[in-house]
Amino acid sequence: MQRNHPFEWCIIVFRNPQNPNILSSIPKLINRHRFLYFGIILFVIALGLGSRTSYIPDFIYPYLGDFLYAVMMYFMFAFLLPKCPQKNIAFLAMGICFAIEFFQMYQAPWVNEIRHTRLGTLTLGSGFLWSDLLCYALGGAMGFVLETIGYKEKGH
Repeated sequence: MQRNHPFEWCIIVFRNPQNPNILSSIPKLINRHRFLYFGIILFVIALGLGSRTSYIPDFIYPYLGDFLYAVMMYFMFAFLLPKCPQKNIAFLAMGICFAIEFFQMYQAPWVNEIRHTRLGTLTLGSGFLWSDLLCYALGGAMGFVLETIGYKEKGH
């Protein structure tokens, strides 16, 4: 198959087996405004940092940061891949979050030294928890839903 669409790797999931022409099976792509998405990313980062304060109720404290991390990953990939369909962005964001969570089972001294820094803990986490996977799935889904609602509101 000839590859001539720049985002084919991003839309291959939607290919119609009866029609091998990849360009005819591209779903409707949304028009993402990168400046807006950059602002959303910064806003979600601020919320995530705020989720680690004493103002957050105890029953939600362990989960909110992971949920917001996945939301941030969704909008980060939407920012980086503005032509990529929403479903693919959601799966990519959740997949990366899951990979980072499973990587937490790896406890080599060099990576633990990184995890002991503030930035290392925020990006790589500190220990594997099954509940984090649920938070990432819900956060990725929330990013998808927020973007869908946002574009329906604008009449796209």
